[in-house]
Amino acid sequence: MSDFMKSIVEEALGRRTPVRSTAVTADLAGGNLPLQSSSSPAGIAGLSRPNYQKEKRNKRLAAEGHVPVKEAVISSVNSSSQPASGMASAISMSENFIEQALSPLLRLSLHQGKTDIAKVNISKQDQSQNQEQAKCDRELMNCSGMIGQCEDGMSFWFYPNLHPKLASEFGIYGTVHPVMGIVTAEQCLPSQLLIYDKLVSTTSLENEVKWSKDSGSEFFVRLSGSEQDAPIMMSVLKQWQNRCKQLAERAITFHESLQPSPRVTKLLGIAPSEALAVVEGLSRLRSIALLDRCFKHGLSSRLRYRIENRYLIVTGEPDEIREASSVMLSISEPYMK
Repeated sequence: MSDFMKSIVEEALGRRTPVRSTAVTADLAGGNLPLQSSSSPAGIAGLSRPNYQKEKRNKRLAAEGHVPVKEAVISSVNSSSQPASGMASAISMSENFIEQALSPLLRLSLHQGKTDIAKVNISKQDQSQNQEQAKCDRELMNCSGMIGQCEDGMSFWFYPNLHPKLASEFGIYGTVHPVMGIVTAEQCLPSQLLIYDKLVSTTSLENEVKWSKDSGSEFFVRLSGSEQDAPIMMSVLKQWQNRCKQLAERAITFHESLQPSPRVTKLLGIAPSEALAVVEGLSRLRSIALLDRCFKHGLSSRLRYRIENRYLIVTGEPDEIREASSVMLSISEPYMK
């Protein structure tokens, strides 16, 4: 009896002691997930305990078309990587497209926009300047006064509606000339006559010129005409002023006239058929040095010259003056800046 009870107690104690088992885990490298818990109760030898709930769940999922958990997880992992890579490639393609296709267009559009804006601004500035110039010209056409002055002291005056009582101040009597233009300078130079000859002699304006090679003499030109001559007179005065400003930028200037008018040849004291070349801005000694170099370069000995305090005049036949002008210009060019 005691042995029988002892065996029952040992059997009961053996059932309550759990049997430890190693956990079955999935291989993470292969993408498998754990399918059972880390521990399970020990079964009785010879006794089968089927898991009816698990079998019913698998049958139900199979009937509904669901994939088991393990396969679903693996499929989801693989499928999730494809949209990510596709999205990355799409983003890369979009960036490349923008950089290669759209960026040049954007830059071109921006550049064209800036260019158009710059053109509009320049056009507005030019239009504004033209309007201001036209306004000044209209004011000058209606007002008497000086319209310009050069650094050498030459001044330009315009009288569009001169009162008849004041015409005698310019040596005009009897005939009424409502439009008057005056050019004056403190000293006389040959270039003044050559510019006068080029600008005035081809117009219908009445004119008078006073010029003398004597020191202390003033240069004076008077232009007169009717009201219809006012635009022509204004144009002559403006051109003369611009030419004067260009000459004032150089220390030494060169001038040539192959067919001077009789008035110019008379005032300069040269033969009517002669051509002339003038170099202004030279002292007497420098003029001698220039002629010496020119004659040594084969300049014709038939040429005539006149040396004054501030200029040199060379006269002769037109062909000889062409040659002399070329030689003198090449030698004096370094000093003309």
